[in-house]
Amino acid sequence: MPALALILVIAFLAVVFPLRSLRRRALFGSAEPVGYIRDRPRSWVVADLMFLAGFGFVLAGPALELFGATGPLWAMPGVALIAGTAFFASATGLAIWSQETMGSAWRPDIAPGDGGQVVVDGPFRWVRNPNYVAMLICAGSSLILAPSAIGLAGCLVLLAGLILTARAEEPPLRRVYGPKYMNYAARTGRFIPGIGRLQVTDTLAAAGDCPPADGA
Repeated sequence: MPALALILVIAFLAVVFPLRSLRRRALFGSAEPVGYIRDRPRSWVVADLMFLAGFGFVLAGPALELFGATGPLWAMPGVALIAGTAFFASATGLAIWSQETMGSAWRPDIAPGDGGQVVVDGPFRWVRNPNYVAMLICAGSSLILAPSAIGLAGCLVLLAGLILTARAEEPPLRRVYGPKYMNYAARTGRFIPGIGRLQVTDTLAAAGDCPPADGA
């Protein structure tokens, strides 16, 4: 199953990044490049590197197992093939749903789009970062199909990187979108519904002030 895991991760990444950029160009006339070095605060550099390293490990795990360099951490039951493939399909569907919901506001970059709006429809009704959730499901699915120490490390590094990324996005989002974003973030979780909501009072939201501290 490592070959299947490798193929599915590559396919997921292709759908989420280059193919989506091409679709954005076709629909809206532009496709912004992935901006991992573009005018980023230093606090985001670690998150970016962890994101890249996480997916690098996720890809390396099944690749090394495929060529016999490593073995599986544990024996997987036959149902793992069905479960892993189903989770991959779910991850891809969630990513596409999220990106289609964002429309022209989506870009393969973690900076908020200029002139965009706070998207609250589709999967964004329940969590603020459904694209990141899809990536974590993809990584976990790869581990189901090809359980390796490198793949497990990749999942953990990716999780940490996406948490840092989501937290790094919140201050500029508060500045750009003000009380609209804060009211939205106060009722939706980061990755899991109800968990990771930002704390904001009705008074602050009505006044347009964005509290500097993060919430739950």
